Order: sequence, then C-alpha cells, then structure tokens
Amino acid sequence: MGVSFSWPLFQGGAVASAVRQSRALYREAQASYDAAERDTERQTRAAFRGIVSGIQRIGAAGRAVDSGSGAVEASRRNVEFGTGTEFDLLNAQNNYYAARRAYSQSRYDYLTSVLTLKQQAGRLSERDLAAIDDLLIEP
Repeated sequence: MGVSFSWPLFQGGAVASAVRQSRALYREAQASYDAAERDTERQTRAAFRGIVSGIQRIGAAGRAVDSGSGAVEASRRNVEFGTGTEFDLLNAQNNYYAARRAYSQSRYDYLTSVLTLKQQAGRLSERDLAAIDDLLIEP
C-alpha cells in the first residue's frame, strides 16, 4: 500500500501573482476614471465661469470701443482746429484699436466658453457651430 500525492508548488504563486496584477490594474483604472471625472468637472466649471465673466467683459470692452471712437473724433477735431497735435491723435487711435482688439478677444473667449460648455454637456451640434460661425463675421 502506498499513497501518492502531487502538489504543484509553482502554480500557487502564479495565481497569487495574477490576482495582485488584476487588483493593481483595477486600482489604476479607478484612478484614471476619477482623474477624468475631476477634469471634466473642472472644464465645465471653467467654461461656465468663462461665459458669465465673458458677458461682462464684452460689455465693458464695447463701452471702451465707444469711448475710444469718441476720443479719436475729438482728437481729430483738435488737430483740425490747431489745438491738438498729431501725436495725440495717433495715441487716441492706438487706444481705440487696442480697445477693438480687446473687444474681439472678449467675444472670441465668450464663444469658445459657450462651445466648451455645450460640448461638456453633450449638446454640441452642427447648428451651434453654424450659429457661432455667423457671429464671427462682423458686419
């Protein structure tokens, strides 16, 4: 009489190693998911804040353009009447075009924020892009 016994010594280590690898891959996937979720929330909040502040910046930049236009006209009249210099006129024109550039940049930033927010909400469509395209063309 005899008893035969077979025990696979190395197989147990392979199973334990595969389990550890699976757990590590799960933790990695969970961390990647959490990072993507935080990134999406951060982008959505930034786009919303961009829209709210963009509305105010567009209004302020529009008022600056109107003011700059009036300053250029006043400087032009002063040069015509001899009470102002060409340097003052050029300075007023420089300020006016800087205000127009700031106005255009504010509009662009606002429209970008709108598109980003719609994208984050999953509501971006071709119709939205066409509407934005029409807004980018100045009359």
